[in-house]
Amino acid sequence: MIPAAVYLIFQRWEIEQPVDNATVTLIDPETLTPITDKLEEIYKAIKAHISHVQALLSAARINHLPVQGISDAKARTIKIAETYLKTRQMHVASI
Repeated sequence: MIPAAVYLIFQRWEIEQPVDNATVTLIDPETLTPITDKLEEIYKAIKAHISHVQALLSAARINHLPVQGISDAKARTIKIAETYLKTRQMHVASI
């Protein structure tokens, strides 16, 4: 019954546009509908989504820690453990 800390894991290419002035076509996996748009617009939407999710987590007072991939997670093992322990301690104190 301990609330889990939430970790947002993403790779650099998922949030930073790799090229300028490009058009991309994505296919919705549920409907198989293709969507074509400028790459800049897609990356704006991705960044807006990440910001929105982080704001929701903060508003809900859920401890979270952005991590960029497995190597970043390994390098930040102590910070991840501290975040988990802080969450656990807050839960135990509220009982």
